[in-house]
Amino acid sequence: MFINTSKFKKMCKTAYDTCGLLMSREENDLLIGGGKFLIRTNMKYMTRKEKAVLIELVGNFPDNHETFRANKGGEQQELRMPEFWNIDSRFENADRNYKPTYVLVSTITALVRAVQNTENNSVLFFDDFLMGAIQVEGTYPAETTPDGPRISENMVLWKNDICTYAILKFDLKNEQFSRLLENMELYT
Repeated sequence: MFINTSKFKKMCKTAYDTCGLLMSREENDLLIGGGKFLIRTNMKYMTRKEKAVLIELVGNFPDNHETFRANKGGEQQELRMPEFWNIDSRFENADRNYKPTYVLVSTITALVRAVQNTENNSVLFFDDFLMGAIQVEGTYPAETTPDGPRISENMVLWKNDICTYAILKFDLKNEQFSRLLENMELYT
């Protein structure tokens, strides 16, 4: 998994303490979700530390074809697998014409990074902490470098042979600022 382990722990803990940590299993794939991120990874390639993060918070992994949300109150709620979790197919059909920029915007709730379309200069914003969780070299020697970013509707995605990672768009409610940025080429 190409997510930094200490950041993965913080992401999962924050989700668990706030909106609830979503977990689902499809055969060997484990799906993990928080308020702003989704991860699909092959359980066989998760490190002991990564598995321990989840066990410490939730207590167990879901059974095959089981989906639940666990939260700080100790409640586990069974759910149906949401369609938007199909991030592998979203990645394959996503727009490749976006690049992260050096533009950071501080909001009340998060520091967000601008990601710009290289063809029309449109700008989308994503949580910078979540974008910084990607480590280019994977955990396993045979793991490939993640491909991305790609944009699919309201998310930015990266994928390699073991893991798919998606971050949901941050709705920056300042259209005037966004239009101003669209008049500049921000990516390098």
